[in-house]
Amino acid sequence: DERTTTIGRQAGAVAQELRSVTRQLEQNGVPSAATAYVERGASLVDGMAQYLQQADSERLVAYLEAFARREPWAIAAGALVAGFAASRFLKAGSMRRYQASRPRSASGTSYGDHQANAYESGERYAP
Repeated sequence: DERTTTIGRQAGAVAQELRSVTRQLEQNGVPSAATAYVERGASLVDGMAQYLQQADSERLVAYLEAFARREPWAIAAGALVAGFAASRFLKAGSMRRYQASRPRSASGTSYGDHQANAYESGERYAP
């Protein structure tokens, strides 16, 4: 399948970059334990890249289905992490849109900024 091959090539490029980082760390005198972790990550990414380049989409889906049957808690944990990450992403975006849509006063601050700052610092606001 063309998509998995493309993703596999991209993952292979990431593995090469990780190996480049490993060499740079070694040249800069970083302890070998740290470089070993980066190299291990590069090996894992490289293995995944080779698998993706050789696999077709049906084989990949069959593997994921079998994994989900063997490890349902891993799938649930992954979904929980993905949901949490998505909620943080959406919350950050909505906060920026809210701040951008607030009307500004002549001094350039948003109306209610003093109230918000007083609330955050624990002061009582007296208009």
